Amino acid sequence: MTRKLIFCTNLRRMGDKPSCAARGSKSLVAHATRRVATEQIDVEIDESVCLGRCEAGPTVKEIPGGFTQYATLELVDQLLNNLAGKVGN
Repeated sequence: MTRKLIFCTNLRRMGDKPSCAARGSKSLVAHATRRVATEQIDVEIDESVCLGRCEAGPTVKEIPGGFTQYATLELVDQLLNNLAGKVGN
């Protein structure tokens, strides 16, 4: 099975609801993409218009797996380290 990390990159331009892109998800995608390429981690990085959890964003969906909410660079690094099989994240 292909392993993936899907990042919500939804940007709400109007309204009072939060969005993952406004909370920095685009920089998380760029960081993950660089690490995957540099370290040759066997995982696909994808973006989604919405994962339906922007109130707790940035949100990342791990396939297979669950959701990471309130994602930060540190949490993304932990996900990538786990996928790369690194111990002691």
